[in-house]
Amino acid sequence: MMRLNYNQQKPSIHVYYNESLSNIKDFKEIFWGIEEEGIPYNMQQKEDQNAIKLAYSACEESSLGVGIGIDHKNIVIHYIKLKKDKPLYEISTSSDHFLMRTLGVNAARLVKRIPFKNLEDHEFEDEPYSSEEKLEKEIRSIVERVIARMKLG
Repeated sequence: MMRLNYNQQKPSIHVYYNESLSNIKDFKEIFWGIEEEGIPYNMQQKEDQNAIKLAYSACEESSLGVGIGIDHKNIVIHYIKLKKDKPLYEISTSSDHFLMRTLGVNAARLVKRIPFKNLEDHEFEDEPYSSEEKLEKEIRSIVERVIARMKLG
């Protein structure tokens, strides 16, 4: 895991989360997405603030200029060159795992200055599915996207 302590000076994406969140591990897909792109991150619990404020504060304090804020309703990516009230991405904390992982990947890709993954690149599910069925649908969706891109290339 590439998580760093706050006191370390190594450049990293800062992730600030609201102190009222009961389990930050619920958002592990975000962290896995960042790690997937090879960028370090550090997490810090902050006083009661909304996700946009947390994300902006995180990007201000990150030497990479990228921050993520998480409150009980939203997850936000912010970039230092954007206006404080205009974050780059904002999704719900109830978003599916694929969307959370893509958000983490895109935070890291912002640092790397490479194209983002499309957040709308998967199907949203309204029906309840078992874990196995969700995993199977996600794998099928990924394979279909890869095949489609191979045909284009």
